[in-house]
Amino acid sequence: MAVVGLIVGRGVVNPQGLPVLEMVWPLVPLLLGEVVRTRRGLLAEYAARAERAEEERGREAALRVRRERVRVAREIHDILAHTVSAMTVQAGVALDALDTAPEVSRRARSSPLLMSPTASV
Repeated sequence: MAVVGLIVGRGVVNPQGLPVLEMVWPLVPLLLGEVVRTRRGLLAEYAARAERAEEERGREAALRVRRERVRVAREIHDILAHTVSAMTVQAGVALDALDTAPEVSRRARSSPLLMSPTASV
């Protein structure tokens, strides 16, 4: 706007007398104030967006950690359940073979002892 005032007022010794300049000059501070106000509002909005995005990333990270913990807990549960089931089967075999095949019974009784350390890993 100042450029317009300079172009219109070129060659005029007293620019105060031009009606265009008298209308434009009061608008310059008003327009500059509007630009500053709008810029401050945009900066505040950008800061709020960035804060919300950071909070969302934090929530997503916490959710991923929880999901991973649940997955690991399920996997450990599956391993333990499988090992205990195998130990139960071996104990049943040992009990059934006790009278008919003592060697099989002995091997079946020692098998759970060999499995139990792997179940707690």
